[in-house]
Amino acid sequence: MRINKEKLTQIILEETKKVLEEQNIGAELDSIIKQLSALKGKAGGAPVAAGGEAVPGGGGEPAEEARIDAAYEKAAALFKDEKYKEAAKAYGDLNRSMKVKRPATTYNAARSYEMAGQRDLALMVYKQFLTLKDAPEEYKQRVQKKIAALSADEPVD
Repeated sequence: MRINKEKLTQIILEETKKVLEEQNIGAELDSIIKQLSALKGKAGGAPVAAGGEAVPGGGGEPAEEARIDAAYEKAAALFKDEKYKEAAKAYGDLNRSMKVKRPATTYNAARSYEMAGQRDLALMVYKQFLTLKDAPEEYKQRVQKKIAALSADEPVD
């Protein structure tokens, strides 16, 4: 049985909104709605950074989303198999093919270049990540640290 992840995300969003409204947690509501809406944008599930962490981004036509999902899954599988050069190329190709850059794809491309030992390319793509308006603040902070470490030729965690 295939679960419609977009519909499931919408249900979670609506239920979360109800609970928060019932508990008068209005200040946090907008932030949570924005985060869940961003996750909803990627059909087939929320974009996930290499290593399993969700990163918001996405949205588009169903056929285009299906193409992007397939390419994303292929790149993620390459990363998981520690084929970092191939993963970097797959993420990079995917990123270049999209009208709107997704933070997860950009981050994963940079991470793949980093793991492949291609520091200059990793630096360049991490810097591109910082320019994305949908990039989560916590990831921007993490990426700034990575940029500093890569620029200083230090080990990056």
